Amino acid sequence: IGIEVPVVIGRSYLDRNFITSTAKGNGDINELIALLPGVQLSNDAFSIESLAEISAPEISISGAQPWQTGFSIDGMNYNNRIDPASATRVTATSNDVSGGVQSMNVNSDIVESITVYDHNIPAEFGGFSGGIVDAKTKSAFAKDSFSFGVRGNQSSWGEYHFLKADEESGQRNIDDEALEAPEFKKISYSLSANKQLNERHGLMVSVNYLTSDISDFSLGQPKTQSRRNINALVKYGYKNGWVDQLDISLMYAPYEVDNFIVDTKDSNFHLEGGAVGGVISLTENLSFATWHSNLNVNLSDNSRES
Repeated sequence: IGIEVPVVIGRSYLDRNFITSTAKGNGDINELIALLPGVQLSNDAFSIESLAEISAPEISISGAQPWQTGFSIDGMNYNNRIDPASATRVTATSNDVSGGVQSMNVNSDIVESITVYDHNIPAEFGGFSGGIVDAKTKSAFAKDSFSFGVRGNQSSWGEYHFLKADEESGQRNIDDEALEAPEFKKISYSLSANKQLNERHGLMVSVNYLTSDISDFSLGQPKTQSRRNINALVKYGYKNGWVDQLDISLMYAPYEVDNFIVDTKDSNFHLEGGAVGGVISLTENLSFATWHSNLNVNLSDNSRES
């Protein structure tokens, strides 16, 4: 299984076989996109602390800033309009509201294909100055199926080896007390169902719930941070009737964080973010052309209470 040969220069296409066969961490599509040439993850994505995080890692396409990439799912743009560069500094200040690059995390379970453009980008896309990530959700007319899955990871399942500089090398030596492996427990639940009601009607439901609890010390006392993320999709399909193809999708993707600033008294804070959206897509094949219309609306909200 590999990346399909691009039809045009500047485009990479990941089909469902690739998505299913590739190893995953949190299951976000950014993990798959990062495997492509010309796409780079942020430095924070490789830090040991990131093992406990569940938000989508930031990506850079062709050297652009992460927030210069355009993100689209079924034609709906889900770039964050609220301070997209603030995510990395939220735990360092007492009054920042976390924005992030994307208004929601998209789980690969709901995606049929991903197309990534780094140049030669079609004119239908806008609102970017880097690359484009265009994801398509699964069809409501897929083969009848039902699945439930549980995945997880925790700190006790791994071993950590700290590499310290030699004192004779002249480099600053790291205090042993600063070398603490993260303690966390992360669990992901997924539920998916497809049902073709008859020749013209189909329905697909997919829900993913991801949670992570992280233990830390603050002012000499053990404290726990927590993150929760939901990714839900309900999709109705209609075909070969008064119109050739009609798809109606409803997406729900909230994100919550209960956190604190380390070694700071009364620093607990609660973050809420994410988005809800809906897409209506209509396709009609005429004798001389194909007519395709897309109507979408989405609402994203970020808040901080502390």
